[in-house]
Amino acid sequence: MTAISRYRKIYTRLWSNPEMRKLDLVDKLIAIYLLTTPQANRLGFYRFSLALAAEDMGLPIEILADRLPRVLTAFEWLHDPAAGVICIPSWFVWNPPENENVLRGALRDLTEVPTTPLYEAFQASVELLPKPWQETFRHGLANVARRFRQRSPNQ
Repeated sequence: MTAISRYRKIYTRLWSNPEMRKLDLVDKLIAIYLLTTPQANRLGFYRFSLALAAEDMGLPIEILADRLPRVLTAFEWLHDPAAGVICIPSWFVWNPPENENVLRGALRDLTEVPTTPLYEAFQASVELLPKPWQETFRHGLANVARRFRQRSPNQ
């Protein structure tokens, strides 16, 4: 990906969010990391390595594993540790695609996300997109699902 595709907006109002204000400094670092991590894709539904996150933040993995659930609960974000996936259902509120073509391209990022029960929560985020784009989102999900079914076991 290009450097520009790794750009993420961080809204300054995050610091006045009541849930953010309740977190201690390490938990705040984890929250910011989950929003800005290079592991994230353009959808807020991405493969997540706890070990890589700990290394990136300079935290012992045990501390990250202990504190991550507090951050996820505070913001109603989701984690499937078995599949190694994070889902930020409110992602499109803060990071909406610039247009439908960008949305189509972003949906291709789903091919990198392992199978997870969090997929349903991600699908529900369609409601956060502008009405005209919701069909594009649903169509893109169907295309990605079709590609998954067509892959051979060796791919």
